[in-house]
Amino acid sequence: MTNREETIRLLMVGRTGNGKSSTGNTIFNSKVFKTHEPNRASKEAVEFHCGRVGGTSWGVTVRLVDGTCVGDAVSDLSGGKEALLESLRSIWCHEPEFHAILFVLKYGVRFTKQEKDAVQCVKSMFGEDVFRKWGVIVMTYGDNFETDNDERKSFEDWCREQSGDFKSLCEECDYRCVLFNNRSYSDDHWFYLRSAISKIQSPPYTKFNFNQCSDSRSNYFKNIGYSRENSPIPSESSPLLPGHRSASIDLTTSHEENSKVTHQTQRNCIQCRESKWFTLWIWAFLLAAILCLAFLAYMFRNWKECKHYFCH
Repeated sequence: MTNREETIRLLMVGRTGNGKSSTGNTIFNSKVFKTHEPNRASKEAVEFHCGRVGGTSWGVTVRLVDGTCVGDAVSDLSGGKEALLESLRSIWCHEPEFHAILFVLKYGVRFTKQEKDAVQCVKSMFGEDVFRKWGVIVMTYGDNFETDNDERKSFEDWCREQSGDFKSLCEECDYRCVLFNNRSYSDDHWFYLRSAISKIQSPPYTKFNFNQCSDSRSNYFKNIGYSRENSPIPSESSPLLPGHRSASIDLTTSHEENSKVTHQTQRNCIQCRESKWFTLWIWAFLLAAILCLAFLAYMFRNWKECKHYFCH
């Protein structure tokens, strides 16, 4: 990553109230994202900003998408399952791929069941290996860490000394962990974040990777008590974002159902082609008939002229 014209695409996920919007503002050193009160999700499916980040000699263009509902408990969302599905669809309206997925946590609070559920939600939506291949942990409220850090440990050392589920998550991300103090804007935040992103060896996360997780998403909604019958998915004609077209993907359809749809589509295509060929044959027959009639009329007229000539 040495090209000045390089573009880095990032997706932020995590529970509402952990500071995703403030983290986006810190990355761009400007208030470009709307901040929300804890336990109150944004009404927008996603938020997006693109801008230049870093110094004049090593800066890059960053395209950042805030997946506002991804990581929240479905029961806490005002729109329920549909709000999460709308957010997932809208993510792909903005970007075709992501170099890293930032999972935002808050420093100074216990790694509760809600946080573990958020981790499971992200894995179910984007794949079981999403943290291992593309994950970066961004921990906010870094000013509290500086206050508590009497021994002057580095943030990475502090992460390595933790235990339980949080340590397991850090290990899964290969300790790609960054501390953000969102009360102060500084290029240092981007420097450390970009260093963590540069450790990712996997190619960007694409919609192909996302489509591979349809069964995982379906199982997730079933496990939390939602099914396609009692919570229908908005159709492609349902409004998502102004000016954006809905992605033609059923986020909770299983592989078997997708196969049935694919086979039915293939049969329809074959029938359509057969219908087109039949129509072409009909037109060809009519054209041939018209030409034959025109030829016969021409011959009949010439025959009459020849007969008249020889008779005289």
